[in-house]
Formats: sequence, structure tokens, C-alpha cells
Amino acid sequence: MSKVKVYRPSQPSPKPNSDAMFWVFYLAAIIFGGMVTWMAVRSHFNVKDYQQGYEAYKTANCAEAIPHFKRITSRWLPVDVNQIAHRSETRINECEAYQKALTYQEKGHLVSSLITYNSILARYIGTELRPSIQKKASEVFTQNEITKLTDPKLCNQLEPFQRHQIFEKTSQKLPLLYQACANQYHNQGEYSQAVVFYEQFLQLYPQHQLRSDVEIALFQTLIAEAEAKGAREIAQPPAVGETLLGYTEVEIQNDSPTTLRFMFAGAERSSLDMKPCPECQIYKTQEEKPEGCPNKGPVQQFKLKPGDYEIVVNSVGKVRTIPFRGQWNLEDGVKYRICFIVVDFPIADNQNDLPEGDRIPADRSEPNGDSELRF
Repeated sequence: MSKVKVYRPSQPSPKPNSDAMFWVFYLAAIIFGGMVTWMAVRSHFNVKDYQQGYEAYKTANCAEAIPHFKRITSRWLPVDVNQIAHRSETRINECEAYQKALTYQEKGHLVSSLITYNSILARYIGTELRPSIQKKASEVFTQNEITKLTDPKLCNQLEPFQRHQIFEKTSQKLPLLYQACANQYHNQGEYSQAVVFYEQFLQLYPQHQLRSDVEIALFQTLIAEAEAKGAREIAQPPAVGETLLGYTEVEIQNDSPTTLRFMFAGAERSSLDMKPCPECQIYKTQEEKPEGCPNKGPVQQFKLKPGDYEIVVNSVGKVRTIPFRGQWNLEDGVKYRICFIVVDFPIADNQNDLPEGDRIPADRSEPNGDSELRF
């Protein structure tokens, strides 16, 4: 049985409603125009607030500047024109840290105030608060005794203080802090730290009027450090020849793989760091140790005025050794010679079995494995 298919005639597509399209575009234009106007108004107020806040910020009037900057950061905009919001956030952080430092200063927390001032200069390199920070930091320094500032937290910040120039007249202020910190560490028995600060003083301020006092204090600290570490006594070296009258000469050879520091104090003061001997070794057993000097390392002559001297020898390289100290009477026109090696082996139970130069005082016991200078 056949089926009848009925086809409907095609209908023409309806024409778009031109009135509806007009209103869609019209509404979109109104919304877009409103957004542009809204952004323009907000940007205008942001610029105005930033100008007013920045003028206050430049004079360190942070109490007035912060509200202006905060209004900017509270006005959301899809585009941060000229990075005004970002710069405002940075100024807020600077000002809040500055206000925190001022509060510390007003309450007498001097060390905390200086550390906070310095942290601002470290974090915000180009801050326009620098002149005010330098002025306030100088007030803390000049209006208070140095002893009130010698806190370990502050002492550890002295190098950044100098780098960031926290004080207006660095050369007049920081040397006193270096000396005070070193003195405090010495008095507390932290001799290694005291040595660091004394040496930094001498390195940074070689022409300072306090240089002589610091050199004396450094030597006294080195002696105290040597005693605290159980320094061995170093006997006066033998005379090996003659030198010009009016002088005495000590020839030293460093036959060790570490840098050695020699300090002489007496008729005059002298110090020297001797370079290590790359070819030299640390002797692990008594049998390895040579009977005489290996004569491989650098040689240095000390020309001194004749007289009585206190001597300290310690290592400043990677190989740390027990220091030496001694009292020598160096005669006029006489030349002396001594060399140093490093050994690292157990101390004999019977000290009399060792050569005299290798004996350790009976009141000293040294754990196995410690590197130790020998001569």
C-alpha cells in the first residue's frame, strides 16, 4: 500500500527586529560609558589623593600620608593606571615601618628603633624617608650613651648600617659602636666575636684616633682567647745569627697548610698573617712528624726593637689549631728563627716520652683528633 508524503512549502526567514537591536546596542553603550565615567572619576580621585599623600610622605608626615594612600588602595579599578595603587601600597608599608620605629624611639627601645630604621633603608632602597631616618637615627645615637646601644642584635647589624648609611656622619658614629661591641663581647668572654669587631674597626678606620687603643685591646683579647682555648707555651726560639744593632729579627717559616697569625706586643706592636704552605701536610702520627723543619713554606722576617715581648700565634685558615703564646726576651742585634707545623694525633700518656717541644702541661688534657700547632 503506497504512502503519501506531504511537503510543506518553505517559509521565508523572519526579518530581524531592528528596534530590538538598537536597544541592545544602546544599553551596551550606556553601560560602557558608565564604566568609563566611573573609572575616570575614581582615577581622578586616586591622582588627587596620591598627590596629597605624596607631599605629606616626602616630609615624613606619615600620619597624614597614610589615609590618602589607603583610600587609593581601597578603590578597586580593573587597571592600575600609572601603578598608583602599587606605589601607594609601598608608601603605606614604608610609613607604617617608620611609625613603628618612631614609637620604639619614643618608648626608649633604642636598639629596636635603629634596627627598624635600618630595615626600611635595606628593603626600600630609593625611599624618600632616608633623610628623616638618618636624622632620627643620629638623634638616637647622639642623645644616648654608646653603652645603651651595644646589644648583640645591634652589633650584628653594624655592617648593614654602614652599607645603608643609616647615620648622616658614618665615620664619626660607627667606629664607636664597633669598639663598644668588641669591648662588650670581650667582657662577656666571647673572645672570638670581640676579635672580629676589633679587626673590623682596624680595617675600616685605619687612621682613627682610637686605633692604638683598639690594637692594644685586640692583643689582650687574643691572649685571653688563647688562654681560654688552652694555649700552649711557646719557648723562645734559638739565636741563629746577627742583625743590625738597634734591632732584633725573628725569622718565621710557616710549614703548615693553614694561614697563621702572629702578634708581637712589647717594645713595639706588630702583627702579620702568613700564607699557608700548599705542599705541606698535617702529620697524623708521631712517626710521621719530621725531626726538623720541612722548609717548604713561606718565610717572613719580623724586625723589631729589642726587648721583652708577649707573643700569640693562632690559625685563621680552614684548619683550626690550638693557639700558642709565649714571653720572649729578644736581644739587640740578634737574629732568631722558628718554624711551625700542624700535627693531629693523640697525646702520649707519658709526656716525658715526647721531645720537649711537643710536651703539653700536666694540667691540660686534649681530646684526640684536635689539630695542634707544633714547633
